Amino acid sequence: MLERLLAAWRETHDPALEEPIARLGDLIARQRPAIAAKTKRELEVCWHAIAERRDPADLDRLLDTPWPKREAQVEARLHALLQWPPDPRFGPKLLRLRGHYLDRALDGPIGAVLALSPSAKLEALLEGYNEHRFGRARAALAQVTRTKCDPTLLEHVPGIEAPRVDLEAASLANPDDLALRRVLADQLQEAGDPRGEFIALQLAIADGSADKRAQPRLDALLATNIDRWIEPLPNVQPTSCRFDRGFLVAFTSTARGRVLDASIERPEWRVVEELTIDGRDADVAALLRRMPRLRMLVTRDEVLARLAREGPFPAIRALGTPSQSIAKLREAFPDVAVIAGQWVRRWQPDALAANLRGLHHAIAARDLDALVHVKLALDEVPSVLAERGSGARETRFTVTLDAERGWIVAVARDAPRVALMWGGGPPRSRDQIETLLVQLAAAGLREVSVHVDARAQEAVEYTLRNRKRRLVGVTVTFDGAPIDLSAPISPSPR
Repeated sequence: MLERLLAAWRETHDPALEEPIARLGDLIARQRPAIAAKTKRELEVCWHAIAERRDPADLDRLLDTPWPKREAQVEARLHALLQWPPDPRFGPKLLRLRGHYLDRALDGPIGAVLALSPSAKLEALLEGYNEHRFGRARAALAQVTRTKCDPTLLEHVPGIEAPRVDLEAASLANPDDLALRRVLADQLQEAGDPRGEFIALQLAIADGSADKRAQPRLDALLATNIDRWIEPLPNVQPTSCRFDRGFLVAFTSTARGRVLDASIERPEWRVVEELTIDGRDADVAALLRRMPRLRMLVTRDEVLARLAREGPFPAIRALGTPSQSIAKLREAFPDVAVIAGQWVRRWQPDALAANLRGLHHAIAARDLDALVHVKLALDEVPSVLAERGSGARETRFTVTLDAERGWIVAVARDAPRVALMWGGGPPRSRDQIETLLVQLAAAGLREVSVHVDARAQEAVEYTLRNRKRRLVGVTVTFDGAPIDLSAPISPSPR
């Protein structure tokens, strides 16, 4: 049946065939074993051997197999897929692959495969990307001619049992009903769907009944199946996802325009709690009203400007905005308690103090729980600390050297206490703690609570003890336990 559907799609490119092909391919894939091997090298050999057969029943297995980290191996897989006949399943799955690899050097090889299969779903998904990217695929879409397939062909497509679909929809509509979710997990496991085990494991971890094997198994299930589980919502970045009790509750999406509007009625939006989204040229206001559990929203200035006219949205408690136009958002987001943004403009160092004063003036009437500065450089920290007394009850900021990793700092407005949490990153980023503590001490903050894992704690203690003369008068505790900085330690644990 799958081959008949594919032959009809290659002849007509009828969008009505795309969902049945995707559904049938997924059903067949779940009936076959996942592609696996003892080593990464053996996995690639096995993967290419299956790819050479060009059996359409294997395509979902091939695309769902974890992709290698090495760019050359990714390109080798994409080159193998170039030998396949057109298939509408390439578009959605390869664009999700793009979310795993932020290096745009892979856009060319991915686009070459996409250009062979110009599906209607691909056309909608590409609206979430810059118009100058995936040019070959866009050119192929501009040339494709679509006609209607034989309607009787669709009458014989195997479907998914209605009770299972109804039960998942009921769980999404009633996310607090954990008993219903356990029934869903049991039913999915009986059907051989790995998501059933995933839901059951997350439920067990949440209620404290899981053993030490649960988390490794959970991680393995997520690595293998995440692309399939995030498919209902558009342009989700896999590395940004957080699941809770089996459902996707937080993520970043590049979706905008028609592809986002077309997804608004999806029930999966109902359980989302934290969302970072592009949202341009889409009805984001309508989307927010379909998300009763949404508490954190990060989006573009132009989208927030539209939302300011279409509010209110009282459920939102945390807001991320790249601008300083906070005052205009007061009526649209009346209950916001935390506002975050990259307020400091590094290309305007002379205007830093004035920008911060303007920012604190804008939020003065909001009585915020926290104002969050994203991605500060070390030399910008003193200016932020100097203005904290006129702002929110707590000032938070991230100090970074690469991407979003580094130190996360929380400073109280009316107390000399500060909390530091290590977000990860290279050793040179971790070593910033010495300079940070000096800056905090200069601002009158001498009670520092540090939260790091055991390995990072060893490295941080080494840094502090061997440079202790600059830290006179500072009390440092690690997860509540004070450390003695009076004697250096060696050698370095790096």
